[in-house]
Amino acid sequence: MTSSLSTQEIAEVESSKSKRRKGRNGVKVEQDLEEIKDRLTQIEAKLERGSTSGRILKTMLIIFLSIFFLLLVIGVVQFVSNSSV
Repeated sequence: MTSSLSTQEIAEVESSKSKRRKGRNGVKVEQDLEEIKDRLTQIEAKLERGSTSGRILKTMLIIFLSIFFLLLVIGVVQFVSNSSV
């Protein structure tokens, strides 16, 4: 049987791991962590910009298709009304 650890026990294990890492080369780990955070921020900014242009393209496509189908329906209605006369 596997026993599940409580949240407090998991936090204690993580804390002891980080203390061991800091004891050996804490400065290096902190620098790496800061670099990773900076890189993550840059990637999030890029995704945000890409999302905006994608949203604009999607909106334009929806508008174009709506106009196309509206004109198609108008054409069908005119065709049906003229052929029944």
